[in-house]
Amino acid sequence: MRNLLIILTGFFILGTSCIPPVFGQRILLSQEINYNSDDGFLLMGAIRDTLLLFHENGNSYQIKVHDNQLNHLFTKELFFEKQRIYFNAIITRPDDFTIIYSYEERFKLKMRARKYDVRGNLIDSAAIFQERDYLDIEHYTFVLSEDENSVLLFRSTKYDKIEFILFDLKTHKRIWVEKMEFPDYNIFNDLNDIVLTNEGKILLSFERYNINFRRKRHFQHVYIINPESQINRDFKIPFEGRLSTSFTMIYDERNQEIVSAGLYSEKSTSRAYGYYLYKLTERGVIQPVSFTPFTNQLLLNYSGRSRNPKKYISDLRIQEIVLRNDGGMVLLTEMQ
Repeated sequence: MRNLLIILTGFFILGTSCIPPVFGQRILLSQEINYNSDDGFLLMGAIRDTLLLFHENGNSYQIKVHDNQLNHLFTKELFFEKQRIYFNAIITRPDDFTIIYSYEERFKLKMRARKYDVRGNLIDSAAIFQERDYLDIEHYTFVLSEDENSVLLFRSTKYDKIEFILFDLKTHKRIWVEKMEFPDYNIFNDLNDIVLTNEGKILLSFERYNINFRRKRHFQHVYIINPESQINRDFKIPFEGRLSTSFTMIYDERNQEIVSAGLYSEKSTSRAYGYYLYKLTERGVIQPVSFTPFTNQLLLNYSGRSRNPKKYISDLRIQEIVLRNDGGMVLLTEMQ
């Protein structure tokens, strides 16, 4: 038996007009939780003034509820149709949380969703999907819309095919199910990113020839899938002989634009020479891909040298795009 502590760290800035800002740290620790080495835990996040922790102990499933000071309030045990189930998604929203799970029953793979309130009481339950006579269970992963009102579950059982399930978390109903083929791509190797917009549109980005000896042919390919209208668009973005070392895609809900950004290289995918950016909508590319090298000052600061720095940064990765209200953005990167 082992012990677990939930630790939350808060960073904040204190400052006045007379003194420079000071960085402080505040740490909260919960009481110990006894657990076995094969137990599973998921810190679900906050609902109102409580913090929820999901605990899987063999075939037992519990929600541990803490207050905002991490004092344990109560534990709620959850029950499902089967003892052995697979959790596809656990999604916390401002007033509730939803568990999407699948299980086997008489050679059928079934998927369901259950919605709970902050105290772990069941609000609603819905059947999502049933697959007959399956042989290999390929479980779904998911992406969430920005407004947290819908979730897209997807999986690939063949190298060129993706199966999609779109589920509305507000109405607790399945919206769309579809199997789509992408014969020009290997899903496991070429798929870069999947994004779900608040309107329920699905954005996919593929990439080909992102290796040094084929870099002159390197391109990215963005698909826009609209389940409501069943009208799909796609756009190829040539990279002009450069390689992509890191990539992320986001949907600008305010301006209804797809923003794609990353780091590029001249030769090796482990060396970033600068960043790239392009924007598009369903009507087409509105900002062609542009490549901006790192400034000499940035390279000097990174290298710690006084002069003649290397013209690249190794092992740098894009973590997030933060959109600004003025139409600009901040790229958050990290050394890995």
